[in-house]
Amino acid sequence: MKQHITPEQLNELSKRAYKKLDKWMSSHGYWTSTMVVWGPNIGQMIEFLNWENEPLKMTEFLALFIDDRQHGKDIGLCDALWEAVKEVLEK
Repeated sequence: MKQHITPEQLNELSKRAYKKLDKWMSSHGYWTSTMVVWGPNIGQMIEFLNWENEPLKMTEFLALFIDDRQHGKDIGLCDALWEAVKEVLEK
């Protein structure tokens, strides 16, 4: 199971959204100057959505994930959470 977003997914963010994510990841000790940045993992994305008081957004995308899986679509949990995180970051 995919655990982290890809560098390509991270590049989908606007500069403003990336700065917001960078600030959050750094303040929680997830990114340091010596780490290779792969982007947040599943647990960090869940934590971010809860920190941003967006549990409904997380629930909405998890429901989409479950529905897609039931209909044979191959969307992963990591990708579904990333869509929720991106939406919150781009607000």
